[in-house]
Amino acid sequence: MIKGTGITKGNNCLFFSKSFFNLGLGSLYVTDERFKAYYEKFRPGLAHFVNESIKVFCKHLK
Repeated sequence: MIKGTGITKGNNCLFFSKSFFNLGLGSLYVTDERFKAYYEKFRPGLAHFVNESIKVFCKHLK
């Protein structure tokens, strides 16, 4: 069970693929200012790079 949701991990996979969740996470790196600011302080453009890297990774998930 995923704590606090009432959803088991198995049920979760019935509705959403792993790539769906990863793409959602990846979008946070560029759309959520808190995520973006954290990564941008290390290197300008890093948030965009991480987002694009996750997109490439998701293309290879089955």
